[in-house]
Amino acid sequence: MNLRGHNRRGSTFLLVLAMLSLFALAVISFSFGARLETLSGANFALQTQARLTSTSSFASALPLLSEATSVTTTLQPWNQALAVTSAPTRRAQSASRSGRSMDLPGTQAVIEVNDLSSRVNLNTIRNRRSLERYLDAVFASAKESSGGGNAAQRARTLFALRDGRSAVDMLTTQTMQPDLRMKPVAGSGRFDTFADLQKGKTGLSASMFTPEELQTLAPHLTLFSQNPETYTTEDGASHSRKAITEEMSADEIHEALRELFPGHDNRLLLQFAANLADFVDTDNVPTVLTDPNHPQPWNALIGLEKAPFITEVYPDSLSEETDAGQFVEIANPWNEPINLVNWRLAIGGGMSVGSPGSVVTINTVLPAGGTLVLTDNYETPAINAPPGTGSLVSIFGQRADGVRKKIVESRQVQLPDKNSFVVLADAAGRPVDVFSYTETAGRDTRSSYQRNDPRVRSFAVGESTPFERAPAGIYTGTPEDEATLRSSVSGANAPLQSSVDLLRISTAYVGLSGAENAPALRPHPWQISLLEKPQQAGEQTVTNLDLRLVDMFLVPQVWPETAALADYTTATLADQRTADDDLKTTITERDGTYYSYGKLNLNTCAKEALYSLDLAVDGRDFMSDDVIERFAAFRDTRLAARQTPFRNPSDLLIALFPPGSEVNPAVLGKLLDQTTVGSSAFEVVTSNRNLPGEANGKSGSGQSNRSPAKASMQWAVALDRQPCSLLGVRSLP
Repeated sequence: MNLRGHNRRGSTFLLVLAMLSLFALAVISFSFGARLETLSGANFALQTQARLTSTSSFASALPLLSEATSVTTTLQPWNQALAVTSAPTRRAQSASRSGRSMDLPGTQAVIEVNDLSSRVNLNTIRNRRSLERYLDAVFASAKESSGGGNAAQRARTLFALRDGRSAVDMLTTQTMQPDLRMKPVAGSGRFDTFADLQKGKTGLSASMFTPEELQTLAPHLTLFSQNPETYTTEDGASHSRKAITEEMSADEIHEALRELFPGHDNRLLLQFAANLADFVDTDNVPTVLTDPNHPQPWNALIGLEKAPFITEVYPDSLSEETDAGQFVEIANPWNEPINLVNWRLAIGGGMSVGSPGSVVTINTVLPAGGTLVLTDNYETPAINAPPGTGSLVSIFGQRADGVRKKIVESRQVQLPDKNSFVVLADAAGRPVDVFSYTETAGRDTRSSYQRNDPRVRSFAVGESTPFERAPAGIYTGTPEDEATLRSSVSGANAPLQSSVDLLRISTAYVGLSGAENAPALRPHPWQISLLEKPQQAGEQTVTNLDLRLVDMFLVPQVWPETAALADYTTATLADQRTADDDLKTTITERDGTYYSYGKLNLNTCAKEALYSLDLAVDGRDFMSDDVIERFAAFRDTRLAARQTPFRNPSDLLIALFPPGSEVNPAVLGKLLDQTTVGSSAFEVVTSNRNLPGEANGKSGSGQSNRSPAKASMQWAVALDRQPCSLLGVRSLP
């Protein structure tokens, strides 16, 4: 046996087998590599397509927001999940019109839109304890308990980081710039991204949030929110609110009131406009408005300032031939003296060119609560004057004391017996008060024309009382009205704190009744706005203003002008949005509208968000669990009936604090200052939607064990510019 030959043949076989194995391995490796390259290319293509679909579908979201820039509710199209195709099917269009969420076969992308004003803005929340309470409520309602137990420390840390100082309860929004498109105010803090809140990002990591906790908080918190300041009329139209500032004239206020209260007496609206203008200006010069239907000087509407007023006119005295002892009485009802040096009293239009009337010059200081009487004859009657006539002292026995009861004697006090008027003017010749009288007091009597309330420029006839307050029976407000009057004037000449301040501006007015050629003065005792809307037409409606004042007028928030918007690069989205003319019109028509930052939209927010509101006044927190439950029940009932819960701020006040509720006006002011009914800031989340089988190139019901490529984009937009401002965009993990 030749073993060597066998060994040689065996070696050859092994060599051939090895070569075949290497060749097979090469083939397998090549096939596997080609397969990997194919899969990689397919995945890259799918990922690219997913990202492109997610990005391009953003334009489809913009038309959904066209109805959400005045009154924003969850009943509107933006709150409906939308599935987008390049050519929507008839079924998809039908579903859209019916208001159902759409998630139909054949779609390429899904859009989710969220109202940023429905979330609590960490950059503008005011009260640390309110934030603490809110964090507790959010984590308590979350499925995971992570985050609970140390809300107080976290709220304290957030305030310290944001404000750049020890966390204290104050209106931090007055010293910071809440618009993320603007540069921050030097020396103040602001959160620009949620990464600022994450553990490990700061030296205070123990008091911050983990990524998991931030994920829990994400649907509840925001760093930017804004709303258009508008009000909605009964016909559903939205109008820009009017900003009450010192620069706003009484004529502008009057025009706004005519728009809001078209059925009210125009003289009431004129009087309130004058009083409101005087409330917010910084002087004590009353505003004077003219009634176009009755332009006579005695029908002027004069605003309410801390100024003296004419309280009594006695034109036809017991002195039959000379009317000696006739007088005009002026009172200072306020709690501080008033300088009347170089003031004048014009009688019968005496300050008008060519007028036959006369002018009396006044040079005195009238003390608080003091009275000044101007007369033609104080105490020196003519020798032939009958007893009890001829001078003021002879007729009434009343004397001045030179302190609280002062006298000015002048032969220029020549009052017409009937149907005339007197005007009190300051040193610059500006009218401060006007008093007109008729002939109802009679001839040669002790009766005079009297008034005792600076808000009512009408009179009653009664027994004359020089140097004394008019007796009971002549029109006056109740003690509550008097307190309102003094409170109103004492708070004047300073910026309004909120629109609720409008409800405490006292006024009354003189209506005119009777024939057009002989109108009679008719006082209407309107002192303060009603804390409810009128339920029916009638005298109560046309002679009173109501809670709609807080809808029409706005006390604007002033933000530091740290940078022009040109300094911020905004995205031009004109080529990314659909051609929707309605959207364009909605946005461009909003030019001139004021925008507020950080207010909470009570039409869209979660119930837990109410815990973030600071309604603590005088040691009592009015945002109680009872109020929150009442609010939630009211809103749920309205939404279930597919009705807008709150169209205007006044709806909110009535729902939370019904008429008759005992609530401090400061609470109402704080509530309105922190809440809104609309929004112009939204988060848009777009993502592609793959069908089963798409990942392996099949369609229809093809099966695949691999997850399809997924891409999501988060866009933050503000609808205050055309077509909108892109605040930021990021790819979601």
